[in-house]
Amino acid sequence: MKVYTVNECSEIISESIKKNYLNKNINVEGTVSSLREHFSGNCYFSLIDESYKISCKINHMHLSFVKRKLKSGEKVIISGNILYDKYFGKPLLLAERVIVSGKSQIQIEKEKLFKELEEKGYFSVYSKKALPEYVFIVGIITSKSGAVVHDIIKTGRLRNKNVSYYIYNSAVQGEKAALGMSKMIKLANKSDVKPDVLIIARGGGSEEDFKPFNERILLDAVYNSEIPVVSAIGHEVDDVLLDMVADYRASTPTQAAELVVEEEKVLYSKIEFQLNCLKQVFKFKMENKKSYFIINLYKLRKSINKTVLFDKMNEIIIFCRNLKQGYIKNIIAMQKKCIENLIKLQESYINKF
Repeated sequence: MKVYTVNECSEIISESIKKNYLNKNINVEGTVSSLREHFSGNCYFSLIDESYKISCKINHMHLSFVKRKLKSGEKVIISGNILYDKYFGKPLLLAERVIVSGKSQIQIEKEKLFKELEEKGYFSVYSKKALPEYVFIVGIITSKSGAVVHDIIKTGRLRNKNVSYYIYNSAVQGEKAALGMSKMIKLANKSDVKPDVLIIARGGGSEEDFKPFNERILLDAVYNSEIPVVSAIGHEVDDVLLDMVADYRASTPTQAAELVVEEEKVLYSKIEFQLNCLKQVFKFKMENKKSYFIINLYKLRKSINKTVLFDKMNEIIIFCRNLKQGYIKNIIAMQKKCIENLIKLQESYINKF
């Protein structure tokens, strides 16, 4: 029995495909998806239709005049040869010429919905909700088995270990994905302990993988959410309608965590600044009250015995001094109580989730 090495088997497949004349100068029509340039100088993409996908490649020699006609979501006719790529272990359509034949159905539906939502104000800056200054609970709407969950939580905990995370598990691709994610948004908004912010996240993918993020049912749920929503879909070059409807857009799930979770030292600096402002307000009010008492005492000096006036002034000055010391003690006590309550609140959230 003849046993072949992987290399020998790859050569047999490659030669078999090369010898078949049907694989030469073939024209294939489909929608461009997952367009990306490899560090080697070659370009890779897929041609898709309603059910199937073909992997394609452009050699670096043809890249300058072939790739410029390619755009994700457009319908094209690719002319070239089918070959076997030994490195990837699969057949590829080697593109030598591109003819743009129009927009895909996905692109047409997306543009139609874009115009409809734009007219209704879904993209307006006036409809956007601001992120809370202090975030203690982050809700993540994604598939719990995906890597993006770990990326968000890992990045968030490096910035502030006191923040809690709640995962709203949902499919992020497929026919029912948009419905599932919209249900999770509504569930989060009705929760007794609401997240301070929601992140809708998934990793990279092809044009058809991102279809749920262009569906009306999901976009309506995001627009009507009382909780601010951050869109973190795919990579920076990927474009979905969710990015425009959401309150904030992050180019990656990791950037979403950086946007939402404040660094611990920055958070404590904000609290310290606010406490100092509170002290200044009390001090200003004390000085005003002191001036008010002294002015009124001088106004009454003609009608009151000087000895009595002197005694009253001393009493008021002592009273003001004691009042000031009392305020300072109260401020220090409030500061300690505030920090204690903050720590207890964070611990309770951590224990709950």
